[in-house]
Amino acid sequence: VIHGCVQLKADVVMDDPLEQSGRRASLNYGHTLGHALEIETHHELLHGEAIAIGLIFAAELACALGLLSLEATDRHYEIVSSLGLPTNAPSGCDAGRIVSLMKRDKKAAGGLTFMLRSGDDMKRVDDPPASAIARALERVGITATHSAHDAGER
Repeated sequence: VIHGCVQLKADVVMDDPLEQSGRRASLNYGHTLGHALEIETHHELLHGEAIAIGLIFAAELACALGLLSLEATDRHYEIVSSLGLPTNAPSGCDAGRIVSLMKRDKKAAGGLTFMLRSGDDMKRVDDPPASAIARALERVGITATHSAHDAGER
């Protein structure tokens, strides 16, 4: 599996070395939340674990936006779980902080940018509705907290 994934990534990068065709952006699937989780947990989550949770989030977000079926979303859970990877964020991750971290993603176009599945294709989605983001975050165990500590007094 690892060899096949590395070969696929190498092929995509070789086909689009300057990230001009859009195909290479598909490699960012699950990474917007994954990178935010790595920062939020001070890298206690391994990269693969963070991206696995990001894949689930991306599927849930795509489902909330009507881009992906419930069956395809469930399939994400099956695949990630079968590999022994987490499908939920560690406890204590605050939705507001996570959204702020996702806005810093290198692929963001000024707000929030996600690569999401849309049927059998990938689609770039800029600034989806906050309600859809909140729903997808909640599905991976990330909710808003309202304590003074989480409100920015770090």
